[in-house]
Amino acid sequence: MKKPVFKDPRGTPLVLIVTSGAVRAIDIMHMLPDINASWKVTKLFAKHIKIQEQTDILTRNSVRVCVGTPHRIQSLVEAGVLHLGGGGSAATPAAPLYLLIDATWKTVKTFTIFDSCPEE
Repeated sequence: MKKPVFKDPRGTPLVLIVTSGAVRAIDIMHMLPDINASWKVTKLFAKHIKIQEQTDILTRNSVRVCVGTPHRIQSLVEAGVLHLGGGGSAATPAAPLYLLIDATWKTVKTFTIFDSCPEE
């Protein structure tokens, strides 16, 4: 039996990792050396990377893993270049198959990612 071949639409990662800060996102990327070698890991945060550069990466390339901050992820979703919505099939997903939220890491002020969420 053959393994299914995933055809990733541009701007739809298989794995989306959300963390509270750019420094933590870089730390997470360094913890993924094996994945980094074979899969394209995309940085989605504002520190030293312009949103236009990230837009170009997401529209031109098929990305496997994205690591980013909530605000930048929201900006890219609103711009229509990062796809998180439903639809698609198992072979061509229109949403990440895995969503990981880094809730264990705390900032210097002991905030987690959930402390930065607006209360509604």
